[in-house]
Amino acid sequence: MSSTSSRFDIPEDILDHNFGLDSQINEDIDLSKFETIQQDAYFPTPDEMLKATKKGLLYIGAEFNEDKKFVGHGFVQTFEYTMHQVLYATSGGGKTEKQKFDLMNLMIQKDMADTLNKDIKNPDDKIKVFDAFIFDNLGNFRNFGEPILQKNPEFLKFYLKSGWDPDYLRSLGPKWVRKYRPNYLKKVGLWRNAVVIPNLESIIDLLEYMVLLGAEVNLIRGQLYEVLDEMNIFDDEDLRENFVFKEFIEQLEVIKNRSRYEARKGEDSKQKEAGFKRVSIVDQVISPLKKLERKYHNVYDIPTFEDNKITIMDGLNSEDQWLFHISALSHVLENFVILEKNLQSIKILVQTDEYGNVIKDAAIQGTNSTSKRESRFANYMRDLILKLIAIGRNYGLGVYLATQNPGQMLIKEGRQFASIQNKWIGYLGTEIDKMRENNKGGSSFGPELETVMKESSKGGWISEKRTGQWLLIQDQKVRRILTWMPCYN
Repeated sequence: MSSTSSRFDIPEDILDHNFGLDSQINEDIDLSKFETIQQDAYFPTPDEMLKATKKGLLYIGAEFNEDKKFVGHGFVQTFEYTMHQVLYATSGGGKTEKQKFDLMNLMIQKDMADTLNKDIKNPDDKIKVFDAFIFDNLGNFRNFGEPILQKNPEFLKFYLKSGWDPDYLRSLGPKWVRKYRPNYLKKVGLWRNAVVIPNLESIIDLLEYMVLLGAEVNLIRGQLYEVLDEMNIFDDEDLRENFVFKEFIEQLEVIKNRSRYEARKGEDSKQKEAGFKRVSIVDQVISPLKKLERKYHNVYDIPTFEDNKITIMDGLNSEDQWLFHISALSHVLENFVILEKNLQSIKILVQTDEYGNVIKDAAIQGTNSTSKRESRFANYMRDLILKLIAIGRNYGLGVYLATQNPGQMLIKEGRQFASIQNKWIGYLGTEIDKMRENNKGGSSFGPELETVMKESSKGGWISEKRTGQWLLIQDQKVRRILTWMPCYN
């Protein structure tokens, strides 16, 4: 990290240098829109960021006034992130890039705090630097944190001219970002032995999950109870605490092998047929559960977790995307949020494009077993997020959601989202008409709606796509914030 706080001229050979990796640049970005911004705004220098970190301030972007004049660096107190945040913008409005920008700044300030051997704290000295969770079903964050920088010199200038060393920036990703993705090559843990069965509170929940997997549970109900009895789990109240998923599979394997042996020793064809049918039915339960184990690799591992890192939950290649994400969210809820010893430590949860994926109607979508359980898990994910919104702030946890459809969100989720204090609004397009209509129906976006409509009209602060320009609304106060494409692709 450079020790100078002054901007300096960067040699052209550095700006033209390919930093060693073939990252993809977002071709939709219109560089011409950044011409005037380059003349006025600049990224904080290392010294400026260090001073802010010592004060417990987090950088959010360049701040402008109503006349679109740069007035200085935008910061918020750390405790602002215990307040839930909603990111509204239509497709192409820059939601993903804004979140990457926030996470990049967070990495820098985490590293500075670590170098200072202290936590970023609020004035009460209670709030630590926080973890971040990114639930990504589109692969938008797959490359985030890799030791690469954008090859486009126009964006690199923002960081290099402010005194940042490219090697230092490249070093941050491997140090502060953890990635999990379900595939056959990565060792990925789902963090709880029984988390592959969400909401596992009773034997009934277990049986319902088996049905979703396509098992004819009624035909082997006796064998399932036999297994649970062998595991000393026959009382529903004991299931959640004592159920060991791996042992359950092993016990089912014992029954299958015993049934196969008895079928082979059967005295007549009917006995043999009945025995092998029982083997087939038991295998209907075992097979999909073992498939989950193969897909996720070491589904029973519980890795070290609360260590202030940024965790990317990449579900792009999973057939059970919401199952994969629920594992993380359940872990946070059950092992972090409700523990009093963790009061005032911050976690920030980021549900990326698009939150609308989890607010579909509760009706089961599709006919095959995968579609059915995905629908159920998506709705269960929504229930967990709503629960975190209801109780999270009491435990210092902020939920950060992004959506390209604020009209749908406000109708479906109502006041739970309309009342969220920190709102980021980007380019809204025709969504502004839906928001105006919703306001008439009493599902109010808040008293800031008139400002949002004005700034969405031609010439307003957020009237153009891909400019990185956002309104931050906090308790009816409007701030005009500009974010750049992060140096990490």
